[in-house]
Amino acid sequence: MGKTDTSARTYTSDNGLVIPIIFVNAMLIASIQTDTTGQPKPPRIKVNVAGSERYEENTDDPEYVERIAEWRSAQKMKTMRSVIALGTTIPADPAWVAEFGSIMPDQSPQALRVFWLLSQLSNDEAGELFEAIMSQSMPTEKGLELSGARFPSDDQRD
Repeated sequence: MGKTDTSARTYTSDNGLVIPIIFVNAMLIASIQTDTTGQPKPPRIKVNVAGSERYEENTDDPEYVERIAEWRSAQKMKTMRSVIALGTTIPADPAWVAEFGSIMPDQSPQALRVFWLLSQLSNDEAGELFEAIMSQSMPTEKGLELSGARFPSDDQRD
């Protein structure tokens, strides 16, 4: 597991890669998280209510449930990659980009930089880097705990 230095605003991976962390506006992160582009629509079914027929969304349809779960997973991954792209400035290794860039799903320079960065981290470290960026940008559960420890309530002082 890597190490976050909040005062230096860096994350250091187990392999020694030091990643500067920069502030990302919380409203920008919220916009990314709540983007509904491509969200599947539930199928509509005909129902009979008190002798009157109408169409209602069927959110329990098994195919819809599967599609929405896949979309949510992709949305979480998009959010993570976007926050890492916005919250770091470390450049990609040109040799890695030359060797692996052509097989990446998005070959834009920013996406390749994030793919390279993720290739340098374990899955746990990628999650930690994401959390480190988020903690510099918006309150997290861990950040609130740390803040509470630094600024005890009246109940804790006695």
